[in-house]
Amino acid sequence: MLGFILTLICSSAVFGLPQLEKESEPTTVRVGSSVGRQFPALSRNPEDLNTAANCDFKSDAEVSMCGWDNLGNATVLKWIASKGADAYWIGGPRTDTSVENENGGYVFFETSTLPQAESTNTVSAMIESPLLGTTGSRGHCVTFSYAISGLSADRLRILLHPVDYREDPDSADFSNDVVLASLLDDTRGAWKSAKVMYTFPEEHTLIIEAIPVSESNQARRYRGYMAVDDIVFKAGDECSGHCTFDSGLCGFKNEAEGNFNWEVGRGSNNPNTGPQRDHSSFSTNRITGAFAFIDASYPRRPDDRALLTSEEFPPTDEDDQGPLCLRFWTHMFGNGIGSLNVYVRDGETDRKIWGLTGDAGNNWYMGQAPISSIQKFKIVFEGVVGRNSLGNIAIDDISIAPGVCPTAPQVAAPALGDCAFEDDECGWSNPEKRENVDELDWERSAAAEGARFPLADHTTGTDLGFFIQLSKDNLQKAGDRAFFVSRELEGSSIPRCLSFWFYMYEPIVDNTGPNLGKLAVWTRTIDSEDNLVMTPVWRLHNGFGPSWAFAQTQISTDTTFQVVIEGVWGNNRASGFIAVDDVTFYQGNCVTVPEPASIVTGECTFDRDSCGWKNSSNGESFDWRMATLTKRPANLPDKTYGAPVGYAYFDIFNTGSRTDTVRMISPVLQSKDSIDQLCFSFWFAAFGAGESTLLKIYSKDDGEDSETEGESDVPIWELNAAKLDTARPDWEPAQVSVNLNRKIRLLIVGEASNGGFAIDQLTFSPGACKVRPESAVPAA
Repeated sequence: MLGFILTLICSSAVFGLPQLEKESEPTTVRVGSSVGRQFPALSRNPEDLNTAANCDFKSDAEVSMCGWDNLGNATVLKWIASKGADAYWIGGPRTDTSVENENGGYVFFETSTLPQAESTNTVSAMIESPLLGTTGSRGHCVTFSYAISGLSADRLRILLHPVDYREDPDSADFSNDVVLASLLDDTRGAWKSAKVMYTFPEEHTLIIEAIPVSESNQARRYRGYMAVDDIVFKAGDECSGHCTFDSGLCGFKNEAEGNFNWEVGRGSNNPNTGPQRDHSSFSTNRITGAFAFIDASYPRRPDDRALLTSEEFPPTDEDDQGPLCLRFWTHMFGNGIGSLNVYVRDGETDRKIWGLTGDAGNNWYMGQAPISSIQKFKIVFEGVVGRNSLGNIAIDDISIAPGVCPTAPQVAAPALGDCAFEDDECGWSNPEKRENVDELDWERSAAAEGARFPLADHTTGTDLGFFIQLSKDNLQKAGDRAFFVSRELEGSSIPRCLSFWFYMYEPIVDNTGPNLGKLAVWTRTIDSEDNLVMTPVWRLHNGFGPSWAFAQTQISTDTTFQVVIEGVWGNNRASGFIAVDDVTFYQGNCVTVPEPASIVTGECTFDRDSCGWKNSSNGESFDWRMATLTKRPANLPDKTYGAPVGYAYFDIFNTGSRTDTVRMISPVLQSKDSIDQLCFSFWFAAFGAGESTLLKIYSKDDGEDSETEGESDVPIWELNAAKLDTARPDWEPAQVSVNLNRKIRLLIVGEASNGGFAIDQLTFSPGACKVRPESAVPAA
């Protein structure tokens, strides 16, 4: 038997969690094992923690692989013991995790390496531990740090290899090795910590396998690495919150409020219900191992409940811990299967996070659900007896890991909105075309259906998994968009976050620069006057490289709401891809990830609305307005996408010698994180007769009653269009520093008698900056 649990502990607040794979599908087959290696004698004591496999890879001139070793000539791709000081030279992270400087050692594999010789295994690099003895029923808790970076990195796996010295060591078979952990996601320049808990009754080794992307993938030519450090073996019960049930209920307890108890068993006494054996030995044909189950036979009655409750956990908001991912395996086989439900108990409330009812077949299936709570909580597994005695339900290999994950299987999600898109769209939908709110659709797709990118979904990491992507069908012009709308979600005073993974990549960039488009998230509510209110909560332009990236944002609202995922194509010639996967909602406060996607007050690209900027021209004949297909100056395309619309402008014409003025005022700007200066950047284009055409910017106290220029206003920027080519307007960059020692607004003033200005891409960044262009001077 082998029982195993994976949990990931990270040094940053949130990161994406990998998916466990089928144990029977390792990458490598029939490779030579431990050729010529001399293993130390092992203790037969089950409490032996096999500390010979502990390794921090030392430091400086003593950097080494301890007792871990590459698999001889069986694989031509090799792990290397190194240190941060050599990272720029041969690759790897800049520091280790134990010494925490450039002299600390670790082991790594440069993922852009190509095999230079024939070998049984040319697709991965593998290092093997010293020989390990039986774990005993308590199991081993193996902790280690890892880092993954670069386009050429695919995944890092931990394999368990049973050792049988009756076979020829030169032809040892790795095809039946068990995958204990599979780590898929880039660690974004940081070291992460992981724990693997497992039990095994015989001698074995652990193998760390680094798998780069395929040689046929162009990304393989780009540098990358997978690194491991600080491998430590501990007793299995030190992996708190996990249970293989091989030595009992671990830290879980039966509740007296239930009608009966969960039990620990090794196999069903009735072939018409319950599992033959525990989860791990079911697939590895081992004869040891246990699971927890409910017995639905006499004297149980329909709807009797058994409650298995965990130890208490601290709030997920505490110490920036962030959300957790609960994983477990379940077996629900029998004509009379009732329900298996999972709750988070915070305070006096049981909040359902997962639930399935009915026969699921004679097999083990993985379940997972996100866990979050703003107060202390416990996890409760509820087994409910069905219609007859053939209703045994079993659970095994429970683990709890930091980080958010989508509910699996999707049908087990009790809350609306969570979706991995593996089965369907989970109630998310494109608006009806008769509503005329967008031009395009989102489509549920799989990489296996022929898309060039993404090469795999995020959930499974394979080309068979599904995601949603922004369609190019019916694309007519730059700036065409598609909305993807959730079902109605209940509002709450409890803070809530939305997380998802996105793929935004533009393989070919023309001479105009990146023009992929935009991905945005909005909340849609109805105000007290029955008006539809769209509130932006996350937006990102043009995206990242050819890989899935993690995103999250706060979506707290007291009223019923919907979430809208918006995709906008940039240049209609753009050859890019915009996709979304693994949408998850959870309780708690969170910061926006990635940081450039944050909604900053006053920032605006004018592709949908004016972002809180308002006209303040006191009812004069002219004002600032949004460009439209039928009315825009000099056929000027917008700066963001080259679309015919998507910017603000004023156009004052045919007034003779009289100069008219237009004004636009910003939302309130205030200091954040003790930043007392911002750099206000934007793009402008001038057109018409430039002699009398001016653009001015004032800094204005928020307390001013008037929305026009006041005596206390501070002129900070002014540009005369006289020296510009206004006959053929083009976009030019501008910037100016803004002091935030008080709450202020910015007032943008335009003056002309026969001309105007357009503006686009208003952004703010921390710190002061020089005035640009140099011809712009503070207004007099």
